[in-house]
Amino acid sequence: MITGQVSGSFGLDPVFDIGSFSFSDDIDALTQVANIVGAGTDRSGFFTNTGSQALADIIAVALGTWNQDQAEELVYQAELAGLDTSSVGIQDMISRVATATGGVAALDLSQNASGVIVQGLLTEEIGLGYGHSLFGDRVGIGANVRAVYGQTYYSFLQYDDITGTDDLIDDITDSNNKETSQRVALDVGILLQPKDWLRLGLVARNVNSPEFKSKGPDDVELEEQIRAGIALNVLPNWIVAADIDVTENESQNVDGFASRMLSIGTEFRIPFWVGSLALRAGAHTNLASEGDDGVTLTAGFGLRLTHLRLDFAAGAATTREELEVGGSDIPSRLHFSGALRWVSEF
Repeated sequence: MITGQVSGSFGLDPVFDIGSFSFSDDIDALTQVANIVGAGTDRSGFFTNTGSQALADIIAVALGTWNQDQAEELVYQAELAGLDTSSVGIQDMISRVATATGGVAALDLSQNASGVIVQGLLTEEIGLGYGHSLFGDRVGIGANVRAVYGQTYYSFLQYDDITGTDDLIDDITDSNNKETSQRVALDVGILLQPKDWLRLGLVARNVNSPEFKSKGPDDVELEEQIRAGIALNVLPNWIVAADIDVTENESQNVDGFASRMLSIGTEFRIPFWVGSLALRAGAHTNLASEGDDGVTLTAGFGLRLTHLRLDFAAGAATTREELEVGGSDIPSRLHFSGALRWVSEF
């Protein structure tokens, strides 16, 4: 079987520099403090967190330009914002903010290094696959070798360099931010069918973990991914299936993000004279998430016309986020995917 596929992914990874910012570079340290907390207020009787008073005392002693009331005001405002001032991480962040804005060496906002890392990978590939059945078609093994042409994108945009969507698109398409390379990728799999209505499968993609050159600090690696699944043929044209990532997968484009997906879905296929239409629905959740990501509901379709394959899917999370502007609730995650393939069997 010969396959061809084009796919791409992009990620925006924000970078926050809280070590160098203030409101202006032509005012002294005391004025910088006043712009943030003013003259301050004795908040010692207002704290609700046991760690707040101790944190304010530390800030007041450590910074000669802060008085006790100003230090307490900053910590009190952090409490009102819902921050846990007894957390070591939160204490460190508040102390760094105080140091950056209250010290004599505080820097101008234009010197702040906050921004966003834009990186992505576009691949064009041609695959050659082979499968073989054993034991009366109860066991199937297969492999797929793919020649992959990869184009990577990497750039850092400082916050004050981004004035609109056009700037972001121009930066992504800038040839100085691109690298191209060619690699070979290998996939292998096994399928067990102990009953006519039951199938069990295991597939390993990118077994050789190909790497593509990048303008960034590291090359972009397609890590090995192993996934296991089960499918039940409820009716001749109706399938119910579930699968899970055996391995935890690191994001190629966003540092620190990992996924290990558990999915369940169903497909009803409607055949017609030149192919078939598959209607799909399902749900999945990320077992590697550290937060409450909830469940994402999905729907899609697959169109098969002789050698042409067209697939489309969309998903929305059951968890909601409230917009600060307008107060509307929207799903915490939305995603869309599509694939167009030409498959030639021989």
